[in-house]
Amino acid sequence: QISFNPNPNSILRLVSRYIGSSKELALSPAVTIGDNKLALARDPNRSLKRSSLFNNLFYRQRPSSRWNFELSLGWVEQGLEEDNPSDPPERHGGRLISFTDFVNLKGKRLIFGTQHHLYLFPNNIFSLGIEYEKERVNFHEWGNLESKGKRPPVLTRYTETRDIWGFYAQNHFAWRERLFINAGLRLDYNKDFGTSLNPKVSAAYWIRPQTTKLKASFGTGFR
Repeated sequence: QISFNPNPNSILRLVSRYIGSSKELALSPAVTIGDNKLALARDPNRSLKRSSLFNNLFYRQRPSSRWNFELSLGWVEQGLEEDNPSDPPERHGGRLISFTDFVNLKGKRLIFGTQHHLYLFPNNIFSLGIEYEKERVNFHEWGNLESKGKRPPVLTRYTETRDIWGFYAQNHFAWRERLFINAGLRLDYNKDFGTSLNPKVSAAYWIRPQTTKLKASFGTGFR
C-alpha cells in the first residue's frame, strides 16, 4: 500500500495484493470396473492451484467546504487450475478407471466508482454515486469425467462477460446529535437480471444520550 497527499485537501492511495496457493489433492473420482459405480480413489498426481490479484487506486478531494468527492478504480484477476493426469491401470490393480481432467478458470473484473457529498444545509449531507463493474470469465476443461473414463478426453471451452451498473442517491439528516434520518434510492442494472429500483429509509433517536437508542429501518435490495 502506498499513499500520499497531493495537497492538504486530498489523498491518493494505491493498494495491491496477491494471494497464491498450491496443494496436492489426495483423492480423485473414479469408476469401478464391472458395476460402473462412482468411487473415490487415492490419486498422488492430482493438484490444485489458486491465485488472486487485487489492485485499487483511490482518490479523495475536498474542493470546498460544501463539496467533496471520491474516485475509485479497481482491477481484480482470479485463477484456478486443477490438473489430474491419467493413472496407469496397475496403480489401482485393474479395479478402477481414474479420470483424466484439467480445468483452467480465469476471471477478470474492472471496477469503477465515484461518490460525491454535498453539504448544502446545516446538519444535512446529500450524496450521489455511480458504480460500474465489467466481469469476464474464461473456462477451459479437458477431460473424460462425463463419459466416466470410457471415452478419450474432450475439450470444453466458453467465455462469459457481464456488465453491472449502479446509481444511488442518499440524504442524511441529523438534529442535535440525537435524531438521525437517512433516505436513499438505488438503481441497479445487470446484464443477466435486468433493472431493479430499491428504496431505503432508516431513523435513529437517542432516548438517553450514549445509553439508549431507538432505531427503525425499511428497504429492499438487489443482489
